[in-house]
Amino acid sequence: MKRYPNNYKKSQFLEFLKKNNVSDNVIKKFEKLPETLEHNGSEYKLNIVSTWYDGGTVNYNFEMNYYSIKLIEFLFSYVIYPDVERSIDELSREYTNLMKELVV
Repeated sequence: MKRYPNNYKKSQFLEFLKKNNVSDNVIKKFEKLPETLEHNGSEYKLNIVSTWYDGGTVNYNFEMNYYSIKLIEFLFSYVIYPDVERSIDELSREYTNLMKELVV
C-alpha cells in the first residue's frame, strides 16, 4: 500500500472539499475556521494534512489542528479521522469550545 500525504493551505483545502462534493454545511463550518489564532500569547496556524492510501481501493485520512511553530505543539489533541466531515466537525467543536472558554 502506497501512502501519499498532502499539506494544504485553507484555500487549497476548500477547493479539495468542493471538488469532492462535500456537503455545503460542512464547507460552511470549515470556512468559519480562522487560518491563524492566538492563544495564551502564541500564534497557532491551521494545519491540514490529507493522506490517501492506494491499496486497490483509495482511502483517505485527515488531520486538522492548529499548530504553533514557536512552541512546537498542537493546540488540540492530535487525532486522525478517516472521514473529512468528522474531522472538520471535531476541529470546529474544539475551536468553538476554546472561544467559549475565552469569553467566560
